[in-house]
Amino acid sequence: MAGDEDNSNKNNNTPDHDSSYYLHPSDYPRQMQVNEALFDKNYADWVQEMENFLFAKSKIGFIDGTIEKLEKTSKNHMAWMRCDAMIKGWLTTTMEKGIRGSFKYVNTASEIWKDLRERFGKECAPKAYELKNQLTITRKDGTSTTCGTSRKRKAYAFLMGLDMDFNVIKTQILAITPTPNLGTTYHLVVEDERQRAITIDKRPTM
Repeated sequence: MAGDEDNSNKNNNTPDHDSSYYLHPSDYPRQMQVNEALFDKNYADWVQEMENFLFAKSKIGFIDGTIEKLEKTSKNHMAWMRCDAMIKGWLTTTMEKGIRGSFKYVNTASEIWKDLRERFGKECAPKAYELKNQLTITRKDGTSTTCGTSRKRKAYAFLMGLDMDFNVIKTQILAITPTPNLGTTYHLVVEDERQRAITIDKRPTM
């Protein structure tokens, strides 16, 4: 069965360092494993570095689906859970705060990985470009007001520049207290666009 490999050596005395379930004593969830945290423009470089790191750690199977989540009755269930929790920590630690916040309730590392690919992969490029362009225009807007007012004004300017497809998320963001900063607002809008695209794809065809 995929993912249900032995986690010990033949003598059962020491851990098998080649096992995908092996965690080194120096491993901890909030390690920074890439040169630069993930933000909306560096996904291609980030994902390559992270894949290399996970491959070196024999953990790539946890994100590509080849090491599946094990049933509670499996002898390696807890080992799987520990490794997956560690990988989730590695992934989220290497994300910009606004992105990291959207994965607070995600269950597995593979779900995070898939979500990132859907959000930042090439197939999302046209809409991402449109949103980034609007974000850039908003950021270039000069300000001579206080910090708090400036944050609200820039968030409002960005939201008002979006088309009617974003009316629901615009209303939700404007109801948040205190007003999110521009970066957080942008990521909330991108997440809404991604979720709506997934919903449309899942609609039955006649």
